[in-house]
Amino acid sequence: MRPAEQPRICARRFHLLHVLRYFRYGLLLCLVPIVRALLALDVHAVFAALYQDALILALTAAGALALWRTTSLSLENGVLCASSGLFFKTRRVYAASSIAAIEIARPVYCRLFGASHVTIHPKNLRRGARLRLYLSRSGAEALADALMPARQDTSLFAPTGFERLNFVVLSANVLTGCAFAVMAARHLEDVFDDFHHLAAENLSRLTALAARWLPAGLAALTALGFCIAAITVLYAFFRTFGFSVCRNGDVLIARGGLLSKTERRIRVSCVTLCEVRVTPAARLLRRCPVYVRAGSFNGSDIPLMLCRDGAEDSVQMLLPAFRMPPMPAPSAQRMPLPFLWKSAALLALFLGMTGVAFASERALLPVPLLGAALAFASLLVSLEGVRREGFCKNKNRSLSACYTKRFTRHDVCILTSDVSYSIWETPFGVSAGLCHLTAHLPCAARVRVRAVPTLSAMEIPFTL
Repeated sequence: MRPAEQPRICARRFHLLHVLRYFRYGLLLCLVPIVRALLALDVHAVFAALYQDALILALTAAGALALWRTTSLSLENGVLCASSGLFFKTRRVYAASSIAAIEIARPVYCRLFGASHVTIHPKNLRRGARLRLYLSRSGAEALADALMPARQDTSLFAPTGFERLNFVVLSANVLTGCAFAVMAARHLEDVFDDFHHLAAENLSRLTALAARWLPAGLAALTALGFCIAAITVLYAFFRTFGFSVCRNGDVLIARGGLLSKTERRIRVSCVTLCEVRVTPAARLLRRCPVYVRAGSFNGSDIPLMLCRDGAEDSVQMLLPAFRMPPMPAPSAQRMPLPFLWKSAALLALFLGMTGVAFASERALLPVPLLGAALAFASLLVSLEGVRREGFCKNKNRSLSACYTKRFTRHDVCILTSDVSYSIWETPFGVSAGLCHLTAHLPCAARVRVRAVPTLSAMEIPFTL
């Protein structure tokens, strides 16, 4: 039999958007002469500055065009090569088999120009060693099909109805939503002169509505939290619109997005970690988000699917080698101090601040009360960690672990043999036969489990 022909892509240039981003430097240079002319209130100087700006923009365009002509991307004989640079050339070469994931994003500005923002994630490089470039839509699809061919044979997860609402809520990321809100406010500020006044007026209305049932200070915090939660959920709705996950052999395909369409292809053999996060929202909805990590790809912004707490079968449809960490055997030597001291100290601090505010300034009382409530919730999760945190070796030679962090319990399964371990012992842990175990994965990922038996930690195998 003749060997299967390897996919091949002839050398092609990047999309023009890859170099048009350098126009911002030209625009910054254009501001200098025009601002000086306007401050001098000289009409002739303004026209001279406009001529200078036109010359600067023409030179910037010529430089960007020359730089674009030096870009190229090719895939031949299983080798991916991307080169760019005008005076100092940069050529990045990857083996096609070392690509763990490829992400194709098409935000609004890319769709207007027929471009796609492509991010290529290698398997065993340092954190942040990703290749980012702009290609045409057809070029990005051809590259994805050549690196990870997929036909969407098996549908694994496509939320609809109430499950769709659960997926939106559990995909909401507060930090991402706040960043999106700040960027949107900056853009709207140019359109609406009175945007700050409009936002403050609506926030005051929410505060007045919440003040009918709550104290004044707590009502303001509640209104602000409601605004942040609404923006976060709305942003998650746009990100996860039409989301679906399919599997074709060794490739996972996740697609979704309304305004910014995103497609991710992940090589299953390169998956290093599968994680089930039990967040406070997941406990209320009785659904847990599932995330995977493959090489430098860290898909912590959007989960691949939802599952019930402890439901191993549904996750195994995604990754057959996944195993949930079992409940560790009860031990009389289990020390609660490594789990509880942070949250207990924060709770004591906020309770002390609450007493001071109650005695001196009751208007500030809602702030330490909110902090005490959050610290108490973290203490409850830490108490669960005393009972459940640990690790085990599975029959398929993978490693399952459970650990708690702040308000979330993480159930993880390590699916790679490229892992090293470090064991940290304290004087109190040595006497009890306990240690802290940290598993170091490729691309600076790590899993840390506290107060585990030292003998079991020393017997972890390295081969899968």
